[in-house]
Amino acid sequence: MMTDRDREKIISRLMKILALAEGGVGGERENAKRFLDAELKRRGLTMQDLDDQTTSLSEFAFKSKTERQLLMQIVAMVINSRSFKCYSEKGKFHVMLTKQQKAEVELFYPIYRAALAKTIKTAVHAFIHKNNIFPEDAPAADSPKASLADQLEVLAMANTLKKTQVHRAVENKTGEGGGDWCP
Repeated sequence: MMTDRDREKIISRLMKILALAEGGVGGERENAKRFLDAELKRRGLTMQDLDDQTTSLSEFAFKSKTERQLLMQIVAMVINSRSFKCYSEKGKFHVMLTKQQKAEVELFYPIYRAALAKTIKTAVHAFIHKNNIFPEDAPAADSPKASLADQLEVLAMANTLKKTQVHRAVENKTGEGGGDWCP
C-alpha cells in the first residue's frame, strides 16, 4: 500500500513528466505523453489526480502582523511543511496552493482568527487582573458585562501568568514636576 508521502513523490514526478508532455518539442512531447499514460495506468492514477495537484496563486487578507503569522502557520499546517514561498503586501498574503489546500485555509483561517482574537482579549484581561492594574477606587467587578464563564476563563489564565515586577524610580503623588498628566 502506498503511503501519502510516496503518493506525493510519485505525483510530483508525474507532474514534471506532464509539463514535458505539454511543453516539450516534437518527439520529446510524444515520448513524455506515452510514458505518462503508462505510468498513470501502472500506478492506478488518472489525469484528475494530477489536476488536483496543480497549484495557483492564492490570496488571503489579514489586518495585523499577528493575523499574518496565524495565516502562515495555517498554510504550513495545510501543506504539511514549514518550507514554502509566499509574499505579502498591504494586508494581502500570497502563496501557491492547490484548490483543496486553498479551501482548507479558507475554512480554518476565519475560525482560528476569531478564536485568537478572543484569546488575546482574555489574555489582556488576565494580565490586568494578575498585575492588579486598577485604580484604588475601582469596583470589585470591573467587567459586569462578561459572563461568569468568561470571568472564570480570565481568572484561570491569570493564574498561569507571572506577576510583573515594577520598581518605581521616583514617587510623585502630587503630579507636580515633569511630564503632562492625563485627567
